[in-house]
Amino acid sequence: MNTTHKRRGRRSLAAILAAMLMASVLAVVAGSPAQAANTSNEALVDTNDDGVPDAREFGGRDRYDTALSLAKNFATGRGGLGGVPTAFVASGHTLVDAVSVSGLAGFMDAPVMLTPSDSLHGGVADFIEDYGVDNIYVLGGSAAVADSVLEDMEALANEPTVSRIEGADRYATAAAIASKLGGSASWCGGDEVAALLVSGNAEELINAVIAGPIAHRLQLPMLMTAADELPTATTDFIESEDVEQIVIIGGTDSISEEVEAALSDAGVDNVDRIAGDTPAATSVALAELMTGDCEADLAPVATETVALVHRDALPDGVTAAPVLSSTYANNGDLVPILIVGDTLPASVRDYLRATPVEDEEGDKVNMAVVAIGGTAAVSDSVMEAALTAAASAGGLTVSISGSADDADAALAPGATFYLHFSDNVSPEGLDDKIRDIVDVNGAPARLGADTRDPAAVVHTSSATECNRKVVMVTLDDAATVELKAGDTVSVESSSIKLGDREDQRTVAPTSKTVPAATVDRDRPVVTIQAIVGLESFTVSVSDPSSSAISYVPDEAQAEAFDQDDIAFDADGDNEVPDFTESIDGTTSFTIDLDSNQVLERGDRITVKGNVFEDAAGNKNRPVSLTAVVPPENPKIVSVLMSNPNHSDHATVTVHDDVVSADASVSIAANADGAAAGAAGNDWSIVYDKASTWKKDKDLEIDVRVNSRDKIVSVRFNNGVPKYNDLVDALHDNSAFAAMFTATNGTTTDSANPCLGKDVNDEMPIGALDRQITSKLRGGATRVAIQVRFNGFVDAILDAQLFGDVFADTIERNTPAGGTAPDRGELFGSNGFNLDLATPSSDQDTELTVSGLDVPDNSIPTTMATYSLLTTNVKHLPMSRDLVTTVAGANVVVDDADTDEDEAADAVPAVAVGFTDDEDTDEDEKHNAASQHRIRVSSSVDAPEKPASDS
Repeated sequence: MNTTHKRRGRRSLAAILAAMLMASVLAVVAGSPAQAANTSNEALVDTNDDGVPDAREFGGRDRYDTALSLAKNFATGRGGLGGVPTAFVASGHTLVDAVSVSGLAGFMDAPVMLTPSDSLHGGVADFIEDYGVDNIYVLGGSAAVADSVLEDMEALANEPTVSRIEGADRYATAAAIASKLGGSASWCGGDEVAALLVSGNAEELINAVIAGPIAHRLQLPMLMTAADELPTATTDFIESEDVEQIVIIGGTDSISEEVEAALSDAGVDNVDRIAGDTPAATSVALAELMTGDCEADLAPVATETVALVHRDALPDGVTAAPVLSSTYANNGDLVPILIVGDTLPASVRDYLRATPVEDEEGDKVNMAVVAIGGTAAVSDSVMEAALTAAASAGGLTVSISGSADDADAALAPGATFYLHFSDNVSPEGLDDKIRDIVDVNGAPARLGADTRDPAAVVHTSSATECNRKVVMVTLDDAATVELKAGDTVSVESSSIKLGDREDQRTVAPTSKTVPAATVDRDRPVVTIQAIVGLESFTVSVSDPSSSAISYVPDEAQAEAFDQDDIAFDADGDNEVPDFTESIDGTTSFTIDLDSNQVLERGDRITVKGNVFEDAAGNKNRPVSLTAVVPPENPKIVSVLMSNPNHSDHATVTVHDDVVSADASVSIAANADGAAAGAAGNDWSIVYDKASTWKKDKDLEIDVRVNSRDKIVSVRFNNGVPKYNDLVDALHDNSAFAAMFTATNGTTTDSANPCLGKDVNDEMPIGALDRQITSKLRGGATRVAIQVRFNGFVDAILDAQLFGDVFADTIERNTPAGGTAPDRGELFGSNGFNLDLATPSSDQDTELTVSGLDVPDNSIPTTMATYSLLTTNVKHLPMSRDLVTTVAGANVVVDDADTDEDEAADAVPAVAVGFTDDEDTDEDEKHNAASQHRIRVSSSVDAPEKPASDS
């Protein structure tokens, strides 16, 4: 026997029986105790070695995975490899044979695992081999676990000995298990031969789970009975082992008084009963006994840890007994089981509220709550409710923000700011409490009427009763009180408690200061464009802070440029042309030279300093430029593309034929996944129901991701799922979770119904049983494309340039046998058109490239930058696409035979330069040939989504 299982300190039998009698008759009374443990937390484990607990240790993908997680914890507590000589294996389909094994598992110091009835679970096989299990006991007959499964276990590499423990029915199997244990154990505090008795009714088996850890610790037999009749196999065991004391777990609805009488007839001297009105209340009664009158006999008993098991998650509870009795957290404590449902039962809530604030040494108690099973069993909302009930202090924090939606947003000058609490706060009395805790610059804040109104609580969802975390605070505008740069808002530590209902906690102090206004010290920037051969030059003025710019003229020339401010030096003769160009509020203007005068090589333009001023009073530096010689036949030197900006992400609500009419389950593409932006529009969700689907079988949802065809398949194999079950099943698929997020928009536990579409609201899919498809829509991607030339050009012909830049894109999108548009026909009055394939009926015009921003090429430039918005990623150019530009021409020649000029075959230009050719008219103005591949470059900024579109 393991030393942690030895019983210590006996009490008198009379005292124990009196305590048990009290436990059996006391009803659970709802009401708030004085206080709960100081703080609480969910017991998690670190799965990525970053030192931060992040997942449930026993949150398996299914019952088999959860059972394996529990078995591995048990094995680790027994020394790891080689420390588990014996193990029990039971059917995961029917748990009736496994619920009675807790006492025998305690006697043999063995874990309990589950396998399908007709096949050996791979994880169980690995466990047997990895831990060198020598002896395996299979619970139940071949109808529960097939003979082939035993043969597979015997054939494992370590060749374990495999045998069955079985009986003619569940009662006989329980008796057979008890016979392996014998009749030497006694109930806590007593010295009589004892056994536990539970109902064999499938609906009442949860009582065996509740008693499992105690049966394991005391190595007590756990017998079964029918509700109104004591089975022969049970009677035979009692009589053969001379059992003197029976402890019934459960009320008279599960085990009647007639059975109690039959026990006395079988020779049992003492029949005691531990029961509550519900399984949850029964679990509370046992937990109170474990930490009360029976603590000395069960020691060590955990006083700062409890385990939650869902009433319908029988497999999880059955396999948890060995761990909760001995090895959880590797400290040997016996951990009580508390039964929960889809909500936290009142009896469990009250028990948690009564947990001690301090231990015997006076240290504050932190109550650890461990879930047995994943969120499909013990939901996040139930866990949160348990944590709230178990803690009496700590944890309520607040952030001060300038935004109702962003807790980290900076404060801004004005009369309003927001308090973001870490948990709900009640609006009742909130006005006075806010006045007590909020200071501005170290003094109590002068608050306006809005904050005195409970309606001033800003809710982060429409369900105002479920989410009260954000409070809008308005300063007294009647007294013209406003925050200014440098003001500090603080929440001061005090005895004032905030919270919702019984959850009242002191708020941790914090503060935030309104940032000082940014000082604009950026000077206006002056650039000059002066090209040899032109009769004018251009001066542009920009301001980095985007403020207004004004001209600072001499007093005598308030509306015109002073010739002394902008100097034109032609061949060193310092001749300054006359000009009277008014700025008229613009920041780019052209200055014409005197008639018949053009810019020549060596000409230099100078703009003096301090002649342009921005709104902050900053003035420009002087700048000068020598006229630039334009290139002959300008050519493209690079085509660069920005990284994509996935400005919108595709979404879809779960199909109406899958969920009920008030559904609010949605799926959205992740911003950092492969389906971000326009790529998400290629994906579909296909819902399916297996032809073998059964309502009453264990829930099973099969989610698969077909990345090649962009399909997420959801098949309902068995059971009746709720909204959260669908969400959890989707997220359990790693490929789905990497690309998408599913959300249940319901806000209360009661608003988490079965998916259901039939009259009973139970079928996961209604009349359409197979292949219901929903397509994601709304994703959009923005990119910028920058075409650079080797010098200034006079004009860029967008329509021709598009044909070259998008040549490979056009080829990719032209259907087999189709005809691609001619070069120059991509851009027209309706915008940019790449609609080369017939869109499906549910696609709107946004699925072609649209929203193309064309730059103003009316002034000399060296580049063109185009901004594109698309909802179809196939219409985007790709890195390494080839951009081939032929030499442009527009040649006119004389025909020797006629008096008319004839135009040669013209190749449309993509750009027109400034250089005239005296011999061949104009063709040196047109672009030269070039060939470049598109490169993605971080030097090109991706287009931002306009604020008006957000």
